[in-house]
Amino acid sequence: MLEICCGSGHSLKYNAEKGAGELWGIDLSQKQLDNAAKLLSDSGYSANLLCSKMEDEIDVPKGYFDYVYSIYDIGWTTDLQGTFDRIASYLKKDGIFIFS
Repeated sequence: MLEICCGSGHSLKYNAEKGAGELWGIDLSQKQLDNAAKLLSDSGYSANLLCSKMEDEIDVPKGYFDYVYSIYDIGWTTDLQGTFDRIASYLKKDGIFIFS
């Protein structure tokens, strides 16, 4: 699964505890990604963490994820349609995008 704007990694940790097989996260803040990496490592988990804006092309595999999600962050995008199009490209056929 891929989290857009993963922040300090608490949602990634939650999903790891629920059995997520592979964790990916992107965030604009390298400091937040450092915090996420530490939180996950201290809990025995790891994730592929990338520093990027959600509007940018991100170096993640296309057609790869069962789930992409974002909690309270999509409203901050400066290119809503472009962001949705990129997220759709990351999902497998019939993959699910969850956002609030």
